[in-house]
Amino acid sequence: MAAAREYQRKGEEVLVAAEELFLRHGYTDTTMQAVAVHAGVAKATVYSNFPTKDALFEAVVARRAEVNGTSVEHIDLESRDARATLVELAACFLSVIYSREQLELLRTVVADARRLPHLGALVVEGAGQETRETIHEYFSRLDAWGELEVSDLDMAVEYFLAIIKADRHVKLLLSQDVDITPEAIRAIAEGAVDIFLGGSRPRR
Repeated sequence: MAAAREYQRKGEEVLVAAEELFLRHGYTDTTMQAVAVHAGVAKATVYSNFPTKDALFEAVVARRAEVNGTSVEHIDLESRDARATLVELAACFLSVIYSREQLELLRTVVADARRLPHLGALVVEGAGQETRETIHEYFSRLDAWGELEVSDLDMAVEYFLAIIKADRHVKLLLSQDVDITPEAIRAIAEGAVDIFLGGSRPRR
């Protein structure tokens, strides 16, 4: 039992070290040896937990997705106050994609996207996925309640997220100066929700 706990602890140390190095140096310039040194473990320990660098990077992406997923747990999806609930969901999504870790992760993938497109797929599927699924679930409820009128829920989620992100996300990726204080995020979320609901609510 003690050996299993020690193995788990070292695996977590490897993940933390790998995330720091991937975000700092990128995928290509991060080696398994460097991760071992940074984690303070033997190289064999890294490989026993993660047999390839791809597997290690995938675990880092999954770890970030798990951390990000906790941001929406407090939102009441039974609420019929569509505007207030969508503002909360939008603000959570923005907080995730605007975080330093998520921006650095995306920059890491973009830098190697031509040679390693599978890494991009991992991040696209992982970044904000929990929030995306929660928004889809809430849209389904609004549709059932007659509070939303859309022909394709999947596309409605994509349109909603596109409105929320506008061009600020790209600016942040390019290291431009953008206000992402909690107050700014709230204002962006409110404006995006109003625009979305103005075009998708049923005509009375």
